[in-house]
Amino acid sequence: MKKLPSGKNKILAFFISLFLLTTIGVGIYSPQKIDSVRENWDEVLSEKIKIIKQTAQEEFGRKLSSIRLAESKMITRIDSLQNVDEIISSFSKLGKNENLLHQIYNDEDSLIAWNGGLNDVGNLFSNVNFRRYSSQFINTVTSTHFVLLKEFELGNSQFLLATISPFETFIDFDIENIERSFSSFLSKLLNTDIKVIYFPEDKEVINGRYFSFELLDNEANVSVEVLTQKPILDNYIIELNQNFGSIQSISLFLLLLTIVIWLWFKTARLDSKIIKATSFILLILSLRIGLFLLNIPALILKSELLNSSYFSSTWGFGIVKSPLELLLSLLVLISALLITSKYFVLEKIDFAQNRKIGNIVKLLISVAIILISLVLFRALGSAIKSVVFDSSIYYFEDFNIVPDPPILLMHLNILLMGVIIIFASVILFALLFRFLSYEKSWKLLPFFVGVFVAVQLLGLAYHFIQSNPQLTIFLRVVLITLLFAVLYFIVIHQSYSKVIFLYIAFSSSFVTVSLLNHYNGEQQRESLKKFAEDLIRPKEHWLDYVIFETLNKEENEELIFSYLNDPLSASRICFRVWNSSLLHQEGIVSCVRILDSNFQTIGEINFDKKLFRDRLWTTLPEDTDLELERFAALSSEGHVLSGIRRINLPDKEIYLEVCTYNNPSGIDLKFLPAFMGQNIYLMEPQFSLNTVNLFEIQDGNLVNSISEVDIGTENIKKISDAEFSRLNEAWMNLHVDGEEYVFYLLKEDRDVFEKIIAAASKLNDLSFNLFHFFKVFFIHSIIIFFFALMTFAFEFNKNKERLFTFRAKLLFVLLFISIIPMITMAIYFKQLTDQKNESAIHYKLLKRTTSVAEYLNKYNIPGAFNTDMLYKRVESDLGISFALFKDKQLSYASKKLYYDSGLLSSLLDPVVQEKLYLDGKNSILVKEKINDYQYEAVYRRSKIGNDEYVIKVSDLFNSILLPLSETDASIFIFGVYSFAVLLIIVISTLLANQISSPIRKLTIATKSVASGDLGLKIEQKSRGEVQQLVEEFNLMVEEIKKNQIELAEIERESAWKEMAKQVAHEIKNPLTPMKLSVQQLIAAHSDKSPKFDEIFKKVTKTLINQIETLKNIASEFSSFARMPGIKMETIKLRNVINDAVNLFMNEHVKIILDLPEEISEIKGDVQQLRRALINLIRNSIQADATEIIFKLSRKEKKLILDIIDNGSGISDEIVDKIFSPNFTTKELGMGVGLTLAKRLMENLEGRIFVKSTSSSGTTITLEFPVLN
Repeated sequence: MKKLPSGKNKILAFFISLFLLTTIGVGIYSPQKIDSVRENWDEVLSEKIKIIKQTAQEEFGRKLSSIRLAESKMITRIDSLQNVDEIISSFSKLGKNENLLHQIYNDEDSLIAWNGGLNDVGNLFSNVNFRRYSSQFINTVTSTHFVLLKEFELGNSQFLLATISPFETFIDFDIENIERSFSSFLSKLLNTDIKVIYFPEDKEVINGRYFSFELLDNEANVSVEVLTQKPILDNYIIELNQNFGSIQSISLFLLLLTIVIWLWFKTARLDSKIIKATSFILLILSLRIGLFLLNIPALILKSELLNSSYFSSTWGFGIVKSPLELLLSLLVLISALLITSKYFVLEKIDFAQNRKIGNIVKLLISVAIILISLVLFRALGSAIKSVVFDSSIYYFEDFNIVPDPPILLMHLNILLMGVIIIFASVILFALLFRFLSYEKSWKLLPFFVGVFVAVQLLGLAYHFIQSNPQLTIFLRVVLITLLFAVLYFIVIHQSYSKVIFLYIAFSSSFVTVSLLNHYNGEQQRESLKKFAEDLIRPKEHWLDYVIFETLNKEENEELIFSYLNDPLSASRICFRVWNSSLLHQEGIVSCVRILDSNFQTIGEINFDKKLFRDRLWTTLPEDTDLELERFAALSSEGHVLSGIRRINLPDKEIYLEVCTYNNPSGIDLKFLPAFMGQNIYLMEPQFSLNTVNLFEIQDGNLVNSISEVDIGTENIKKISDAEFSRLNEAWMNLHVDGEEYVFYLLKEDRDVFEKIIAAASKLNDLSFNLFHFFKVFFIHSIIIFFFALMTFAFEFNKNKERLFTFRAKLLFVLLFISIIPMITMAIYFKQLTDQKNESAIHYKLLKRTTSVAEYLNKYNIPGAFNTDMLYKRVESDLGISFALFKDKQLSYASKKLYYDSGLLSSLLDPVVQEKLYLDGKNSILVKEKINDYQYEAVYRRSKIGNDEYVIKVSDLFNSILLPLSETDASIFIFGVYSFAVLLIIVISTLLANQISSPIRKLTIATKSVASGDLGLKIEQKSRGEVQQLVEEFNLMVEEIKKNQIELAEIERESAWKEMAKQVAHEIKNPLTPMKLSVQQLIAAHSDKSPKFDEIFKKVTKTLINQIETLKNIASEFSSFARMPGIKMETIKLRNVINDAVNLFMNEHVKIILDLPEEISEIKGDVQQLRRALINLIRNSIQADATEIIFKLSRKEKKLILDIIDNGSGISDEIVDKIFSPNFTTKELGMGVGLTLAKRLMENLEGRIFVKSTSSSGTTITLEFPVLN
């Protein structure tokens, strides 16, 4: 095992020392710092107070500056206008702004123009606090506003521009939100309690724990008082300790991270894969445990992602306490699975030893793996159930496609849960198939199908033996099917590409979203049950507590006292009291009154005047300051609970009264309007009165209900005859008005009668279920595509060619021509539905305004009725809630409470003013909202008697039935069209693959042929031109192969003939002198010539010379017969192997590469080496191999390339002959492939040999000399 380079060791040592010294240093310094703070607390306190004052002054100035800037822009806009009509038109185009209001008054103090947005601000001159010639703060029912005044001249007239912005908002019907105010802003910014006092008379008595200071703005000539708590020494020391602890925790984690990185590099050099993988997993696990023990990230981050109410679990000693910590834990599990997959699935594992294991043991191991997977499936169901039931998130409550960050993070966590379970199951079954599939007698596909059927059957058996199965039968079957669909690519097609992870991700999304939808339905059933139980549970004591708590609240007494100095109306004070009480937070129908000393009402907020009548109290004992009493309810059964409290003012005595309603013998069916807040004490948060139908049945008769549907006599009989459990409860599904509803029934036996409470909720139809499914599936898809895009970008150079393939272009065209028209149709259908709904609403509301106008004109007889009586008769006789505007201001409203409280504006909408008065329209439909609750209203200009009014009728208080509401249309369009788009994507992908598959095969085959591989044949089962093209290509390859053989024979024959001629010619030249010399020698010997010795020497010399000439001729022809010269160059062996392997991508063979990059350089000829590797791969495929492994290693001064296959092997009779020239076992072929490979390796000073062979496979080894 190699050590890290010395430079890296020094860097690691430096960081380890740095983080360790930081941790120790902070531990030494922190006590000294804390002691110093204790000794110099006065100076520290003075500095902190200085920072608070400075920051508050800066923010106060910044807020006023933004208002002045808005005023300046408005003056510039007005300068370009010519008259009042243009001002009105210009203001109507500003739009509503909840943070900024502009008003223009003429010289008679009449309001002539304004933009909408702040409903609680009416005519400033109606507010007795308002001063015309100075900027100031004013109080309204719901807010404290700053008013900036600016006079200007237009024509010959003087006008006043008022720019108004809220500083404090007392009312917010979304009770989960923090109060929006300048005080809250400063409190959050400075991390201390701050109260801003805008009026001198509101100053509070300051004790030693608090201090106050003034904020000034000289330009606006206004000031406010700021009251805040003094910083406390103990709190500051706690804060210091937390900061020092955070620094130490971060340093310790960085130290741990540095050590883990160092150990990671060390571990990477281990030889044992099991030890290496285990070590990697333990290192990652140690990081997660370190984060948990050091309380990171909760210690350093303040985010909603760490809010435990969204998700928390006690599992693992509380290691998962928030959505973000759940994500960290899931990422650790994902990392562990990736490591396991890399070392035990993607790489070759030798299971040859499995032959010694008996079949019974193999069966037991197989059953154990299947059972583990089934347990994992149950764990997935339990996890999703926990996500639904143990979380405050309601995943299908709203219809927003883009969720808030905590919900988005939980969607990611849900997806990862599914990925982990399916990925783990894939790993287990992949190992199972590898463990069992070494027997050649087993046919892989039938065996695969058999295992699939066995797992399905065992899954069903496991389902029925559980008392509380966490998956439905359908989801269990689907989950196993999707699992084996992924395994099909791995086991049958031997594919391990990154696309497999996309299959796993989308399969996980499908399963988890289905589970989420299933458990959401279970949660709704449970909530429906709780809702019905809450309706009949005794609430009298609870309501007594709410009344008592409201009466005794100190803030309410402060508001009452402010009545003396601040002439807010008593009704406005009552509204403030109600808003800050549990009456509002719990959504209780109630009444709050202020009574004078004679118990006469001074002011009130009354949500049911028929129920909460006046003069309930006539006296209160002198010795009692608070009293609770019950009064009979005149308009319904039950009684009114009323509490009263005496408040002694300096000069008089007044009373605060709080009333609620309770019906012990029936169900409470009185609720606040939806825009006033949820009825939390009575309802589950995911329910609203629009989705739940309530019925009270006594002795078989319907006596009370809240429902827009007619339950019908037959259904009432079915409910009365229902079979109840011993807990007097029952469930049933009934059809009501053509829709299917789920009913929860709760029976209560009385002495006199039998009462059944039935709570019903409409079952989701197909479009609603599709909407729920695709809403989450859409989010999962975006997450999946984001990670896929990141992976693609990370390997862009490698993958960019895929963007321009025929398949990619074809898929893009198919999707474009299919999805674009689909989206266009969806948009058109949505717009058409909205237009028809808008027209229907306009028509129905306009018809009601016409009815109101006709009624008023018909009965507006002088002296017959007073005006209020006539208006109330309109509401009672016609059942229409309406409002009348005269001179652009509210004259009358059926629901005046909501106008007095500032929820609805008492000023005519500026857009309405322009359209009716300037453009001359008779009526207009506008969209308005209270907080986030949107509704439609029709304004109609009408003449009633001799006066001109604007009649307003809205669907806020008048129910309008539409054939298909905007929400229903959105659900239908998104659900159905998303399903259609998904089908289009799937079908287009399959078609693109099917159409482009032959082209891809032909492309790869052409590359193979160009590389010299003529042993392939394309298998394609199709019809038409494509099949004809494939057949012609195969025929062409066969012809090329045949021609190559024939050409080789012809060339060989021709070469031998030419060579024979050349050899004969070359040999003939030296043979002639040799013959003559021998003849001369024979003649000299026969004649016994005296010069024989001399002739002998001469002849032998001539013979030797000619023999040397023959030798040279032989050497020349020997050189001529050799292979072409080798082009030696430095090459990366792994790149050559990859090039050769890529030619076999579409073959039914799995090729595994174990090629370390750092040891892959050699000297060689790229073309000849690639050709040799192609021949070796082709030989393995022709030997029925389904898996080929290329493993590269280094041994001393040699690179060893082992090519391992699981084919039929080489028989012992021919194993020694396979490298011999012209030896082959094929019917076709020249038998030169392995011979050429051997000759190439010899030329490279290496060698090739058969390392091992058997019926289960062959290993061929190539040895290369190491490149120095």
